[in-house]
Amino acid sequence: MKKSTTAKAMSFSVVIVAFLMLLSHLTDAGVFFFLLYPGAALSLLITGGHGGTESENNIALVVSFVVNTIAYGLLCAALLAIRSREKGTL
Repeated sequence: MKKSTTAKAMSFSVVIVAFLMLLSHLTDAGVFFFLLYPGAALSLLITGGHGGTESENNIALVVSFVVNTIAYGLLCAALLAIRSREKGTL
C-alpha cells in the first residue's frame, strides 16, 4: 500500500521535531531555538516567558511539539509535492 504525501510528510516531521527537541534539551544550544521557533513562541506565551508552573511547562512542551510537527509537516509536504512534480515532468 502506497503512503500519501501527507502521511509521509507527517512521518518525517515527527522524526525531525523529536530529534531537534531532544538535541535542544540536551545541549541548550541557541540555534535549536530558531529551528523550533513556531512551538517555542507559543510555549513562551503559555508559560509567560518566565517559566510557569509544572503543569504549564508540561502543557507548553506538548503544545510546542504539536505546533512544530504541523509546521515541519507543511514544509515536508511542500517539498514532497515539489519533488513529485519534478519527477512527473522529467
